[in-house]
Amino acid sequence: FAPRRAGEASLLSEPGFIAEMEKLTGNRFLPGNSVELHSDGAASYAARNALIAGAKKSVHLMAWGIYDDKAGRETVDLLIAKKREGLDVKVIVDGQTTEDSGHGLVELARLSAADEEVIRFHDVKRKYDGLHAKILLVDGEAAVLGGRNVGDPYLHTDPAGLKWRDMDVLLRGPATAAAARWLAEIWNEQVLSRGLFVGLISLSHEVPTPAGTMAAAVSYSRPEGEATILLGMLKAMAGATKRVRIENAYFITFP
Repeated sequence: FAPRRAGEASLLSEPGFIAEMEKLTGNRFLPGNSVELHSDGAASYAARNALIAGAKKSVHLMAWGIYDDKAGRETVDLLIAKKREGLDVKVIVDGQTTEDSGHGLVELARLSAADEEVIRFHDVKRKYDGLHAKILLVDGEAAVLGGRNVGDPYLHTDPAGLKWRDMDVLLRGPATAAAARWLAEIWNEQVLSRGLFVGLISLSHEVPTPAGTMAAAVSYSRPEGEATILLGMLKAMAGATKRVRIENAYFITFP
């Protein structure tokens, strides 16, 4: 599809253009989703806690780090309570973060003492890589995706502390299956490559039932792969005819 001029009908409404984007990124847009943007840390924290508290089957949490602070302690309290109810609770954080920075040593120890399944991510093939993706997946039906770790500066839980600007997306519906797949693949890869004594996550997830009217796709990229997130952003901008809005922590000039 050739670009259109400003003010014309957006290419993002063209099924053929969306098919081009799907081929470029390797991620399908699925209909029937609800999507909520959470720019406020306190709102995100409330939504996360409500999701975990309401979980019936499973809570899977992937983050760069869980901090030893109010947000970390309260989240771990919820995870331990769900484990005691008999739910499948799995937590994966970046191993270098805990070892080099000491983030989460207390709270991760509490999880381990409660017989939670916890992985500290290390890539056996790329030893300097870290885990920077954040996914909170509840019952395989709702996912929180975005930039926030479990800590006071991100979730605005310390009235006198730092309140960093960040963004989360609360996603419900069929598109959450992609987030579940990414999380399961990363978890299982760690278990199998490192011989860890924790359970695997099934890759045969049922597609969640529709929860809204929006089409959504979930993107994830590994360092050794194609830059699918960047390509998706560039493709979306090429298709825009009215507005382009970007929120990001960094704007780094590169070729």
